[in-house]
Amino acid sequence: MKQIKTFFDQFKHAYTMDERILSLVFVSLFLPWWISMVVLCGAAMYVLVKTDFMKLIKDASGGKVLMFIPIYCVVVSIFNENWYGAAISLGMAFAFLLVLHYRKYIHKDLFSLLVDVAIAVSLIAVVYGVFEQFYYMSQIEGMGFFD
Repeated sequence: MKQIKTFFDQFKHAYTMDERILSLVFVSLFLPWWISMVVLCGAAMYVLVKTDFMKLIKDASGGKVLMFIPIYCVVVSIFNENWYGAAISLGMAFAFLLVLHYRKYIHKDLFSLLVDVAIAVSLIAVVYGVFEQFYYMSQIEGMGFFD
């Protein structure tokens, strides 16, 4: 338990706010999709408020084309009254905006940390998936999980 507390203390002091938000967005990808969307939208709102996002789009090579795709999808979705598709397209625009902003904050140490976190969270997801599969299999056969 002390190692986990030490890790979070080091993480808090060693990385900037943008790097911590990038890490949070990355970890949220391993959670259910609706939690990921909330974190993604929150991070995108942070970027929209904090930075000049039009400058981000103009400075990135291919940034205008990259942002044209979700805007086009939003227009087509609204034209066809597909509100769910319009929301997904806005989420795509937020994701592209995050990529344009956070690509300047990633460095070797942070990338190494994110890979380590991805491995740990993947192992947790595997263990959860195995237990869930055994639970459903035992329910089909009419027995309890530990019978």
